[in-house]
Amino acid sequence: MIIKTLVAFILSVVLITPVAARVQSEDFRAGSQLAPTSNQSKKEVPPQKDLSAVKAARDEARKKLEEQKEAFKASLEQKREEFKNSLEAKRTEVKDKIEAKKTELRENLLKIKNERKKEIVQRISNQLNELNKRRLDHFSGILEKLDAILLRIAGRADKAEARGLDVTAVRAAITEAKNAIMVGRAAIETQTEKVYSVVVTTEDALKINVGAARKMLRDDLAKVQETVRLARETVRKAAEILAKIPKVDDEELEPASTE
Repeated sequence: MIIKTLVAFILSVVLITPVAARVQSEDFRAGSQLAPTSNQSKKEVPPQKDLSAVKAARDEARKKLEEQKEAFKASLEQKREEFKNSLEAKRTEVKDKIEAKKTELRENLLKIKNERKKEIVQRISNQLNELNKRRLDHFSGILEKLDAILLRIAGRADKAEARGLDVTAVRAAITEAKNAIMVGRAAIETQTEKVYSVVVTTEDALKINVGAARKMLRDDLAKVQETVRLARETVRKAAEILAKIPKVDDEELEPASTE
């Protein structure tokens, strides 16, 4: 909720009187004051403001903003696609490892006489790998959402910079967040390669064996979850820094007076 609230605030837009309207008003006042009298008909009239130059400057600024936004977006999308492709390849490889572990477990369970206990151990062993995949999919989804939020933050920073605002701190925070997301994805890739199975010792120790396998998975997933939590914190930090920039939500700033 904190991140959603911050982003909603950052993305809010405050409309102000269009600059063109003010320029026209000033031109009208200037025109009335400079209207030539009979004694001033031959004097030079100061040139009107070059509205075409102002418009050209604005168009150029908008173009630059759009290019920056697209470049950052392309960078995020490239990293996301690389991650998805790598993850898919690792999951394909790990399928063979899982099957090998299942075969190994069945062989180890031959020394267990209780058929019901055998079935329970096999079911739990299968559930461990299924749970690992579900949790990693969940973490991947969170990082993808953080990517989208970071893209919006970067877009607002671009607009603020174009208006002359200092965005040095938020730029650094955005880079930190982007790197944190990459760390989270690297942790997910590493975790994807792991295969879990109950290591059977004796029939009397089956409960302990199952508990050890569960704990191993839980501890490994906790490490991945921590990297995702840190990524979320860095994105939240970037949003907060951006929100502290004065007038960051103004779409346009009035031009400085030339009088």
